[in-house]
Amino acid sequence: MTKSHIQNRRIWTIPQRIKYLVDSFYLEGEEYGAFLRRNGLYSHDIDQWREQMKKGLDEGRLIYRDERHKFEKKIVNLEAELEKAKALIEFQKKILNIQEEEEKKTPKK
Repeated sequence: MTKSHIQNRRIWTIPQRIKYLVDSFYLEGEEYGAFLRRNGLYSHDIDQWREQMKKGLDEGRLIYRDERHKFEKKIVNLEAELEKAKALIEFQKKILNIQEEEEKKTPKK
């Protein structure tokens, strides 16, 4: 591959890859070719992604059970932190509303 060819290659995210795999699943012949051209894909991209899905690969490497558990635990912790942040924002909004109501009640000098 030439340098300019490599520079023109796109990096597809996992959600994009899955979408293209699903969208192309039942396409054949001219429809498949048109789909590839329309989305800037090559047939070997789809073939490679299908193989990766079959092997359970994520970015070319296996996700091990311990690693998965670690990520799931991190997600739970981040969701808890998000809920705390939401509660804090709601509390701040209530305080701001109370302050605004107090300012309305206080006569201006």
